[in-house]
Amino acid sequence: MRNQSFHLASWAMFIALLCLLTFTPIGFIPLGPIKATIVHLPVILMGMIFGIQDGIMAGFCFGLASLLSNTMMPGVLSFAFTPFVEVAGIGGNIFSLIICFLPRIILGLTSGYCGKYLSKRNGMALSALGISLLHSILVLGMIFLCFKDEYALVMDISSSVVLTTILMTFITQSMVEAILAMAFIFLIYPLIQTTKGRHLV
Repeated sequence: MRNQSFHLASWAMFIALLCLLTFTPIGFIPLGPIKATIVHLPVILMGMIFGIQDGIMAGFCFGLASLLSNTMMPGVLSFAFTPFVEVAGIGGNIFSLIICFLPRIILGLTSGYCGKYLSKRNGMALSALGISLLHSILVLGMIFLCFKDEYALVMDISSSVVLTTILMTFITQSMVEAILAMAFIFLIYPLIQTTKGRHLV
């Protein structure tokens, strides 16, 4: 019962933190001309502490929060994450839901596997770096494959330079987000080990 109560309390904190980071500017760190998001960090943490199943559920919650955020507070690329709004006359479709959910679920899944099979501080930190980069590759790659022409239209660029623009986003923003994930897991590694031990007892 104690472990179950601790598990539920951890999930309540995760949901609260996810909502805070998703629906407020707190989840975005301005770094010069870019804004790095830290919304993925709680998902990585939940997977590494509680395992694969919880990681998948945390990733699904991340996708759901992203869907709601892009539907209620649409931005220039929201059509790539929700089929329920139009941006500059461009609406999303079924691929929007796939982009919104699949990379986030894989983020949680891989975090769960890393938490299960890794125990060293450096290994877990480096895995967080790789997991974050994989998430970005999936999101940006699927946007390119599914919404190349729409992306060019809303960004007011030629279709021929969409790939270059997306690669620049990956090199700048995505790399920063991955480094933040690595540093985050490295710094709170003792808390992860303590929490995992409490959960397993």
